[in-house]
Amino acid sequence: MREHVSAVVDPALDAALEDDGDDEGLGPSSPAVAVAAHLRSESGAQRDAMVRGGALGPAPTARRVRSDAEAAEAAATLLREGAVFLKDVASREACDGVMNEVNEVCDSVEAVYGDALRRTDVKVGFEGATRALVEQVIGEGGVRAILSRLDDATSEAVMVELSVLATEKGADRQVLHPDVSFDAPHAPLYSIFIALQDVTPSMGPTCFVLGTQDKASHDTFPMTKWGDEQFAALVEKKCCDATLRKGDAVLYDARTFHQGGANEYGRRALLTLTFLKPPIPAAPTRRNANAEWSIRDDVFNAQWTLDDIVRG
Repeated sequence: MREHVSAVVDPALDAALEDDGDDEGLGPSSPAVAVAAHLRSESGAQRDAMVRGGALGPAPTARRVRSDAEAAEAAATLLREGAVFLKDVASREACDGVMNEVNEVCDSVEAVYGDALRRTDVKVGFEGATRALVEQVIGEGGVRAILSRLDDATSEAVMVELSVLATEKGADRQVLHPDVSFDAPHAPLYSIFIALQDVTPSMGPTCFVLGTQDKASHDTFPMTKWGDEQFAALVEKKCCDATLRKGDAVLYDARTFHQGGANEYGRRALLTLTFLKPPIPAAPTRRNANAEWSIRDDVFNAQWTLDDIVRG
């Protein structure tokens, strides 16, 4: 399992580990910790702008997709706003099954890093509790019914990412970012965050800036070094926190700007899936260099489509 796990830790401990090399094979912590202070300042300024400018509001009501009409409406919302909030895509029991396995992994990582642990990324296998949950999320009346209505996805879209992202108490707010460049030489990515537990405001829910999956937004908002022009454009948008209930999800166009919140509570875990219409490149085109798919090689090589998952 360890080759499928990576950790982000407090910068001070990161430096200490470089000295003694005692990371037990968990892999390097994120290079972002080297600029943590700058990113904390910038992400805080972005959040302040949303609040002061009145752009931050409640998330749209999560919806159930139980009919063709509801699936079509959800697909239209996804195209228009860049994200759609979904209710009860997985049972609470299925979420508990995955969460129990994730806790074992995260606890073992925490035993190495202690209170300095900020984030654990776990590439999970497509089996057992994880597969049972994914089949619920994708199954008839679920995400497949939505993505199959989009020309740049279709039911032949391939699962190119499957992992659990878990943040711990003390994790900083991320700067606003999309997961993929607007001009990527492949079809748009569509990602799903599934809440494995109730996500409260103190856990640092992901904030989405709706309607920013377009070229104009990508031209306006840089990765860092925001100025008055960017803050003024931000407050004209609708921003919302994904305070999901266990088993709820947000399906979003990965070009949509978002930021993970500051975790002031404790472990918050999301199962994440990403789908891409073929052809499938060896790596995604993101704004950051050296990007890789967040998925185990054996799962990626299987090239599971939405249709495959529904058929089992």
